[in-house]
Order: sequence, then structure tokens, then C-alpha cells
Amino acid sequence: MNLNWALVPKDQVPVDRPTTTQACRNCPHYTRNWACPPYAPNFAQIAADHLLVIHLRLQVPNPKLRPQCERMVGETATQTVRALAQHLQAIPLGWGQCTTCPTCSCPHEPCPYPQRRLYSLEATGVLVTELVHMCFQRHLQWWNQAPSHASRVVAVTRAEPPELAKVMLWLEEWV
Repeated sequence: MNLNWALVPKDQVPVDRPTTTQACRNCPHYTRNWACPPYAPNFAQIAADHLLVIHLRLQVPNPKLRPQCERMVGETATQTVRALAQHLQAIPLGWGQCTTCPTCSCPHEPCPYPQRRLYSLEATGVLVTELVHMCFQRHLQWWNQAPSHASRVVAVTRAEPPELAKVMLWLEEWV
């Protein structure tokens, strides 16, 4: 599994909430998950001064193995962003819908674990494809484009930029 990361100032993160919300309308979790639109906050509301972006990629050796590869990268990305956020005392931003609970209580009951809720970058308005291109000079292919890699993008945000040497060591040990 490949892991790349980049530190981006908040004001350089590509954001377009109307565009991402429109794209999210096609998702079955739209209005059915407390971490998805229209309930997710705008990026500007939760982002601190810096965003540490993490891109995990895994070569899919055989199309029949795609579901297992996607699951492995997704679980690794979620565990990594949660652990890194705790380590850096930062706010985590994940991918896709929040999966803290097996079934989200939205919209009938309040979220039972709001402190564990994991908003995705997309739900907050971040243009992830542009962010990946800007940070890593890669064209991000979405799952429905049958890419050759399973890929996830997550991030943490905090006011003070983390010491990059320490982050590198932590990420190398973690993944």
C-alpha cells in the first residue's frame, strides 16, 4: 500500500460546497447519515489553519479482488485518520459516509456518538479530485471508473502545522 501526504494551508484547499452537495445527492446516504449533506458542516466552519492530506493507494492485481482491496484501503484510511487526529490533537476528516454506527440514526434520532462522527472531505465541500491533483499531481479515479488502484483520501486539520518529521515517522510506523 502506498501512502502519500501533503500539508496544505486552509486557504489553498479547493472548496465548492454547492458542487459537492449536488454530487452527494446521488448517494443513498444523502439525508440519511448525520455526517453527510445537508447535515455536514462547511469546510470553513471546522477547518483550522492547516490540512494534512493523506492519500492511500493499493494496486488492484485482479478485478475480482477489487472489493477486498477497496475494503482494506477504506478500513486502513479510517483507522489512520482517527489515530493520527488523536495523536496530533486534530480534527479528522474521512471519506464517504460515517460508519461509526452499524446503522445511522439519521434522521429520526440524534447521533448517539457526535464526538466520534467522521465527516468526509467531500461532505464538507472539499473538491477531493482537485486536492489530490494539487498535492500529488495524480488524477484521482472514482470507484465507478474501474481504476487500477483502490484509493482513499483523508485528512486532519489543526491550527498549528505539525512537525513534519514526526508525522512522517508516525505514518511509517502506523501503516
